[in-house]
Amino acid sequence: MGSLLCQENVVSRRHEIDIIPQILEVKVPRGPRWISGFYTLVNGTMPNGYPLWKSTHADVWIFSMTNGKWGIGGHHQQGEGFLSGAAYVFNDTVHEGLTPDRLPGQWLHNQPAWTPDSGIICRQADASAIPPESENVGKRTRAPKDPSRIRRASTREKEKEEKDNS
Repeated sequence: MGSLLCQENVVSRRHEIDIIPQILEVKVPRGPRWISGFYTLVNGTMPNGYPLWKSTHADVWIFSMTNGKWGIGGHHQQGEGFLSGAAYVFNDTVHEGLTPDRLPGQWLHNQPAWTPDSGIICRQADASAIPPESENVGKRTRAPKDPSRIRRASTREKEKEEKDNS
């Protein structure tokens, strides 16, 4: 599934962050599992006034959304300069300056609809935990293209209906 808007409110108050982790590990056991992995801090980039982490294996980022919540988004959000309230996974708590690994509250994924998932983990990690690039060969690196997925699914359903009706 693609990213969906999780809330339209825009937060304009900025909070200071005292400790910014260099590496975060994200585990998504259900939902868009392909965003699971390690994320490294993007130095010198602060979209919406907060740190940005880039996945080591895919075109996805952890960023502070315009609604003040941490989200994990893809190339669409990057193309918007991360001025977005959309994500594949997000924490439903306004962070008020807490980094994603320190934020209480539950993370949600959007497959098939916004679903709270206590299994989603975001934690600080050590550089030694990052697997070699060779382990990422063959893994998905971008978001799936939703319209083609939906079209294929609806075509299959239509063919199944026609077969069942004949």
